[in-house]
Amino acid sequence: MKLCDSGHEEVCYEGRKCPVCEMEKDKDKDIEKLDEAIDELRDRLETAEEEIGSMRVRLAELENKEDGQ
Repeated sequence: MKLCDSGHEEVCYEGRKCPVCEMEKDKDKDIEKLDEAIDELRDRLETAEEEIGSMRVRLAELENKEDGQ
């Protein structure tokens, strides 16, 4: 049995690698992927909000044009 204390609670294990360290690496990779997805969604939201703003301006222009006829 080996004893690991790599910044987490001490864990006894058999084998070459500490299972908690491996789970933490997996967790960190998952968090990184989620952060990337969040960034992508924020970019898409920003683009959508800009498009909505442009559409509102265009709609106002069309409404003003109709009122002027």
